Amino acid sequence: MKKEEALQIAPERSKLLCEYITQILMDKETVNGKISIDSYKINNEKMLTFEITVPKRGFERHFNTGITTQQVDILTEQILNDLIDNFMLSETMECSRYYSVKGGYGININGINIINNIESLVNINFRCRGFKFSEQVDNYNRRLDEYLNQQENGPKL
Repeated sequence: MKKEEALQIAPERSKLLCEYITQILMDKETVNGKISIDSYKINNEKMLTFEITVPKRGFERHFNTGITTQQVDILTEQILNDLIDNFMLSETMECSRYYSVKGGYGININGINIINNIESLVNINFRCRGFKFSEQVDNYNRRLDEYLNQQENGPKL
């Protein structure tokens, strides 16, 4: 897959991911969802996938993004930007900072949480990461900090 193709597909896939997050967090009951951005070999090619589960609702989706792992940085950049753009201006949902937890028994989380006002949570785990991932999450956290600083230092009523 060429970079130009990934640049065309990434906004659509990121939008779809944000729509799934919104739908999960609009549930009237408190639910927890998990989304893994992973890769699987499909038709002899490593493709990026979204693995989406909401155990309380028995919901599970495995979505092939149509983007190869060679272009993971393009999809990751789009997702990180869209998370802030879609959820930080919401009155009922917000994004956490990026965090990384390395644990025993193979439990590794490199992710972000999206939380709503009734404490429902969607955890996004970036299992497949590119060469620019560290720089991308630094930029994500910086943008998040700038937004929060604007909110704290904004006009007071």
